[in-house]
Amino acid sequence: MEFSREITVPQLTAILINAMVGVEIFHLPQYVIRSAGTSAPLTVILGSLLALAGLLTWVVLGMRYPRQSVFRYGESLIGRWPARFFHLCLLLLFAVLTALAAREFGEVVITYILRRTPVEVTVLVMLVLAALPTRNDLNSFAYIQLFYLPLILVPLPVILVTALKDSEVYYVQPFWSGDLPGILGGMLGVAGLFQAGLILTAVMPAMRKPRQAKKAVWWSVGVIGGIYLMVVTVVLAFFGEAEARLILWPTMEFSKAVVFPGDFLERLDALFLVAWVIAVFTTLFSGYYLTVHGLAHLFRLRDHRPLSLFVLPVIYGLAMFAQNVLQVGDFVRWVGNSGLILSFGYPLLLLLFHGIRSKGGKRDAEKTASST
Repeated sequence: MEFSREITVPQLTAILINAMVGVEIFHLPQYVIRSAGTSAPLTVILGSLLALAGLLTWVVLGMRYPRQSVFRYGESLIGRWPARFFHLCLLLLFAVLTALAAREFGEVVITYILRRTPVEVTVLVMLVLAALPTRNDLNSFAYIQLFYLPLILVPLPVILVTALKDSEVYYVQPFWSGDLPGILGGMLGVAGLFQAGLILTAVMPAMRKPRQAKKAVWWSVGVIGGIYLMVVTVVLAFFGEAEARLILWPTMEFSKAVVFPGDFLERLDALFLVAWVIAVFTTLFSGYYLTVHGLAHLFRLRDHRPLSLFVLPVIYGLAMFAQNVLQVGDFVRWVGNSGLILSFGYPLLLLLFHGIRSKGGKRDAEKTASST
């Protein structure tokens, strides 16, 4: 499948940011604080650095094969059928993560906004909204992501900074709690939220300058890591460790309690929900788009559009598999942590085979030169 090389660094940055920020911004503080206590901010920093290393591994691969996606060069490196198996597992991972994000979105909506609406309706509506734009090409996908990015990045920091006036600094101390297993477990959970490597390698061949994808990775991880760090720190400083452990969605709760200076905007939770709904849409759009286009690559289809609606009932069924919101949270963490093995291990495997083939090619060239 050929690409028109028009994607820019800002567009790729927007794609990565929108793919990695979404519904988990509500549940992340409780999970990290439960794991690491007052070391939750440190855990977010370490998890972001781990995710950065994983994404840069994908960038290195993409720089070796700037005109091919992983669906092409993966087959040339490890063989057709082993590569297809790994690619199918990766696509299934993103499909499940997309489904779980849609389900958690539905649970939040029926809890805070549409209390009489069945969760099945809210999940289906959001998935349909994410499915319809996937019929467009990659350039349209990039433009949509870039358009929505300011609507996400502007309100969130404003709300978080506003909450600082009602926070207590001593709640965040000590920075190092000494619970190393908890910090490591929380770090893996945070890194699991940055699983955008497959999206990265799928978009890189369409970039004007694929080698500049490294800039987009640094910017996107820096922005998302900064947002997650602010969210976790503010929630910890606002509620304290003991109370934050008990609240299912602490980010939403503190946005309801914070008031803008001057009391001219009393419902910050409404503004927060607007930004969050947009963030969820872009996240679902990214995961759905990758699943559809990845399947088109996998099965050598020229047109991905028929798959847009074909995948919808599959993702919807996966979204409704969990019995309740607590199961959804457990599934998200389990799938995210398990997916790290695949998301980090597969590019390392491809780099290993690339190195072996490169050394083999050099040896053959040296033998040819010496014989002549």
